[in-house]
Amino acid sequence: MTAGGKDQAEYRVVFLDPVDDAEPWLGEHITKHGQADAMWRAGFSSDEANDWYAVGRWLVRTEENPEPADVDVAAIAQVWKIAGFTPAETRAWRNAITEHDDPYDVPLTARSWRAAGFTADEAHTWLRPGSVFSDETLEFATLFANQGWYVGESSLLWLLSTRLDIDDLDAYKRAWLDTGIDSVSVLDFIKAGVTPEEAKVLYQLRNREHLESELRAREADLPPIDPSWAAWINHIVYVMCGEEPGFLPFAFEHVRDSHDIANEARQHADWADLYGQPNSEGVYLGRVVEFSADSNEDGWTYADMMVTSAADDVAQRVASDLGYETHQAVIDNSRGGRAVVSFPDGPSVAVIQTTVEAKPWHRETRDPTDEELTRWASLPSPASGS
Repeated sequence: MTAGGKDQAEYRVVFLDPVDDAEPWLGEHITKHGQADAMWRAGFSSDEANDWYAVGRWLVRTEENPEPADVDVAAIAQVWKIAGFTPAETRAWRNAITEHDDPYDVPLTARSWRAAGFTADEAHTWLRPGSVFSDETLEFATLFANQGWYVGESSLLWLLSTRLDIDDLDAYKRAWLDTGIDSVSVLDFIKAGVTPEEAKVLYQLRNREHLESELRAREADLPPIDPSWAAWINHIVYVMCGEEPGFLPFAFEHVRDSHDIANEARQHADWADLYGQPNSEGVYLGRVVEFSADSNEDGWTYADMMVTSAADDVAQRVASDLGYETHQAVIDNSRGGRAVVSFPDGPSVAVIQTTVEAKPWHRETRDPTDEELTRWASLPSPASGS
């Protein structure tokens, strides 16, 4: 009893004696008396101490601290054991939870994820900072997983919503999960800017073609996705689905992204090096058929034949320059005195006619001059000084 009449708890400090006989503790990983003593003081038996010492050393060893103190090795191993993990499970879960401020909190985090029904591998798919997927909290990982969402789909939910005016992303995610609509349809709704409340009504439409038309019309009214976000979206779709994705409704529609912009800029620069600058229609000037202004009707007809022949030559040149097959070329002769050679996802290169003051039989197919290239691209003439 204290002077105040209240009971006061009695505390006793127990000093554990060092291990007297270290021999039973020695093994593959414990080779010194001090290591055995540290593990014994942390509550490990001689039978389990070697495995736990190896794990503890693995947990605390760093490049800056290649020889951690035995007491630190024993302490971190003790926390994992108390949390209910075996040495093998400890390694698996520590690899799953790769980033954490306090290493002594990791066992508690791992225990929470395991209690929620996740394996170490499953938890790792939801906890991947620095990967292409966004990392989720345990709460949302559980909610998404229970409704059959893949981790990549939850990342797409966030990325697709970046062009929408969302104040509270957590509330937004909960609202979609509360609809009970499958993940694929949810993503398609978000892509079109549909709210969860609207989706509940639209989802009941039996005419799926009408719904698809409605969603695509709404999507067309939205601002474009930021190219950097679009690149992320495209990469996640590729990681999840491969070369031929089939289960995402928008997987076949590549979103124009920063990579496309950079690639197109490089591509156009390469084309400009080969063919000069294009005109306002994006068509490059490849060859010029020059003939006399005094030509008769037969001369004009022959000049048209020369344009057709030059177009075939241009098709072979472009195919050789850019790695196409010649048969991929599409030649348009619909405009009089001009032919345009086009390749899929490639440049369009024109052959044109021009007349000069020369003898009536003058006919020549040649490369365009610098002046003709400048005039073709509607650029200021170098002679003008502008």
